[in-house]
Amino acid sequence: MLTDYLVSDVEAVALRQSLKVKAPSSKFIAMVLVNKGKFPGIGGSYTPDGGAPTVVTAGNIASLLRDLAFQGGAHFFGNGTINGTRPKPTEVTEGDVYGTAFKAKPTGEIQVMPEFTFKHFFRNIPFFNDLRRNARGRDIYLFTDSSVEKIDFETNRPIFEAIGHTITGERERTISGSFAISYNDLNGELVPAFGINLEDLESETMVYTFDTPSALVNLTQQAGCAGDCITFNRTAAGTCGFTADVVEAKGCGKHYLYYNDNEAFPVGVTGSVNPSTGLISFTALSAGTHRFTHVFENEVGVFGYYCFKIIASA
Repeated sequence: MLTDYLVSDVEAVALRQSLKVKAPSSKFIAMVLVNKGKFPGIGGSYTPDGGAPTVVTAGNIASLLRDLAFQGGAHFFGNGTINGTRPKPTEVTEGDVYGTAFKAKPTGEIQVMPEFTFKHFFRNIPFFNDLRRNARGRDIYLFTDSSVEKIDFETNRPIFEAIGHTITGERERTISGSFAISYNDLNGELVPAFGINLEDLESETMVYTFDTPSALVNLTQQAGCAGDCITFNRTAAGTCGFTADVVEAKGCGKHYLYYNDNEAFPVGVTGSVNPSTGLISFTALSAGTHRFTHVFENEVGVFGYYCFKIIASA
């Protein structure tokens, strides 16, 4: 059709230059992986847990992707855990040289392969082994300190590759690992959106928090200082417990309960936590001071925990 040969005369866009706007730093500092089509991207509508439908903008996209991660629908590589670089793209050219042209003309399509280093790679090898299979279609959101861009699975057909780690023989270094994402785009480089909220990308705040303990049974909570383990006195011999669920969306996550930090219960201590509600119950608790860790983790690895003590006088 004739229309296939027409190019709009308004395609030339503004060339913006301003010394009053901070230029983005030359590094990807965060990344979010989402199963294809499960998040609408900028301009679409997303409903956060317990909220109303919200139009996605550059200003709120990181916050909404955090919500999706808490619901178990996104893998969130937060600021402080990942570094990303991207080389200049390779331009795809026509297959032949026509007429008086001295070289093949670019088609507008590009191919490029950004690379990433992840701080906690060695503790997440099963995840990266799954990633290298490229069996799950994913949309990918890349963040600098002021912008975001989307690698769309259907449009850009991303491939995860060059996945792995090295052990350098240097005691002072941790075992990080790296991976790359190859993709193409028929229309050139991805167009970033500016104005992201940097605080929403922090990895250290991508953790579950817990409600104040409630429904105490045979326990009295002591006053304590911030940062201390919550401490209870058992009121009398016998069964005791309380409930502490997480504040954020839970997805398909579960509650876990450990003695001290990550130990099995010793002789004389019998207890459990309801994996769905956070109801903690002890049917046997020998005399003494017992320390526990209450953990919640969802299916994409977002977790949170706190410690508590029970003083059983008899």
